[in-house]
Amino acid sequence: MAWLETIRVLAARHRVDGLLRELPQLLTHGAGVATSRRIRIYRQPMVDSELLVCLWRDEAGEPGHSREGLLLAEYLSDYGLVDHAVWEEVADRAQADPMPP
Repeated sequence: MAWLETIRVLAARHRVDGLLRELPQLLTHGAGVATSRRIRIYRQPMVDSELLVCLWRDEAGEPGHSREGLLLAEYLSDYGLVDHAVWEEVADRAQADPMPP
């Protein structure tokens, strides 16, 4: 089953640049957040202090917040407001476009 875990943060504007420098290192090396899942970071073009971290997962079992996602959401809460959600894929993957690389 494929699912997507999202962590959206509305950060204090003066802290965004520092967060963008720290986040890639945190995702690959720090604080137990490193994961083999595909991770992407997005920035809202209209609100430059809003970031979205997406963790793509394709695992058996019930969708839910991952350990990595919970740790990351807790870390990001120091930067601003955080919304942490899990999304279950409903489209047949054979009929949908392939997932991003």
